[in-house]
Amino acid sequence: MLIFPNGTLEYCILQNSQRVAYDYIAPTGSCECYVELSSENLRERYGEGTEHTANITIQLDSDSVADGFNPTFVRFKTERDTKFSNWLEVKSIKYYFLVGSYSIECQ
Repeated sequence: MLIFPNGTLEYCILQNSQRVAYDYIAPTGSCECYVELSSENLRERYGEGTEHTANITIQLDSDSVADGFNPTFVRFKTERDTKFSNWLEVKSIKYYFLVGSYSIECQ
């Protein structure tokens, strides 16, 4: 039960043994979603400079995807964006039976 969609989600489902470079990931499907940016750090330090990091929660209606939904990578575009984000690896996915929705956490 997705009440207020504010974006579009594209997801990629890979087998466990498959390894794909981020440039070659092809979407398996897409659906409407609600994107929530929990925290964002534009200047996260690493060895050679800085990078953009964020904790992102994406919620979607279970009726908009096939049974056994378990994506490996996701990317999204909010209503204000003109293009999709980079592919993000899925950290965890939860299914809420009572409301019939999925919650995906990415970093």
